[in-house]
Amino acid sequence: MGELRERRAVEPLIARLKDEERQVKVYAAWALGKIGDKRAIDPLIECFKDWDGWLRHGAALSLGEIGDPRAVEPLIESLKDEDKWVQAGAAEALGKVGDKRAVEPLISKLESRHWTVRRYAAESLGKIADEQAVYPLILALRDEHPLVQGHAVEALGKIADSRAVGSLINHLQDENWWVRRRAATALGQIGDKRAIQPLENLVKTEEQKYVIKAAKEALKKLKAS
Repeated sequence: MGELRERRAVEPLIARLKDEERQVKVYAAWALGKIGDKRAIDPLIECFKDWDGWLRHGAALSLGEIGDPRAVEPLIESLKDEDKWVQAGAAEALGKVGDKRAVEPLISKLESRHWTVRRYAAESLGKIADEQAVYPLILALRDEHPLVQGHAVEALGKIADSRAVGSLINHLQDENWWVRRRAATALGQIGDKRAIQPLENLVKTEEQKYVIKAAKEALKKLKAS
């Protein structure tokens, strides 16, 4: 019954995307993403022409929730939007769609002047998990913002390419504990035994319990393989 009610709401919500009230149309875009009906794809893409950055941002996120490849090219184009939040929303959405056409455009956004855009670009490259992103993500480990570093570490773990092992081992000594934790987890995902000794050293010297737990879990994986 709830699903039927949601389907009936799609057309009225699509009409609300052109409402004069900003909050109404932004909510409509958000709601269409939650419902996930593919009838909303073209109307949401049309929202990228609207003057309102929050509507464009909401449309990007909702297209990511729907996850249809028809949205890939419009989302790639929205990576060039003048509004950093629209760029960030498009970067996040492209990771949810998971289409490899987005890899090169997302790599280019690792050099954005806005850390929020860089962070979502790194995260989405991990979700798509294309080996083409390995070296750009290794470079992103040097980013000035710890959230970008952390998501680059996590992405490298998901791609699981041994070329990243040396750089990830170095990040076991990062000043941010949650970067150290993600580096330990990533090394366990990659499965390269060069990480065993550095992880054992980390267990002996680390004070943060979540980092120790991640290192022990990584060691368990490495020694079992």
